[in-house]
Amino acid sequence: MTPQVLKLITVIGDCAYHISTVAGLDRAQSTASLWKIATDFHVKPAASVAGEKQIDAALADMRRFGVRSLLVTDEEGNLVGLVTSMDLQGERPLQFLQSSACLKPICKREDVCARDVMTPLKELKLIDASAAENASLADFAATFADTTISHFLICHHWESDNCG
Repeated sequence: MTPQVLKLITVIGDCAYHISTVAGLDRAQSTASLWKIATDFHVKPAASVAGEKQIDAALADMRRFGVRSLLVTDEEGNLVGLVTSMDLQGERPLQFLQSSACLKPICKREDVCARDVMTPLKELKLIDASAAENASLADFAATFADTTISHFLICHHWESDNCG
């Protein structure tokens, strides 16, 4: 069986973000806490990209930062979504170019921006941090094993407008 890969975006405190990957858990890892794999962005800054940045430039940023996903921000610096290397290199750019969302008479790859292929914040799966507090990696992976969801947002301040 192919190992399942889940991308986690975690929000804690005043909605500071964390990103990790769970890939093919072995027996020892499966009992580990979900929080052991999170990167604390209070300690290590999150990599982000402006929504209007062209997708090849965003991909170059990912390579430079050594990451496979970037938080996407709007003109005011507000978080609006997440873009992965798969979003930039997969079918999303072509889908955008063939859609009515591309407003140029002839759309080309250089016309596609991060915001055009990102997963919007509102489409990310929200999970209450208290539900994840004592969950093991195996529990978490099992919860989403039968879904097509690949990104998750975990928030301590569930009622906060900043958390979705």
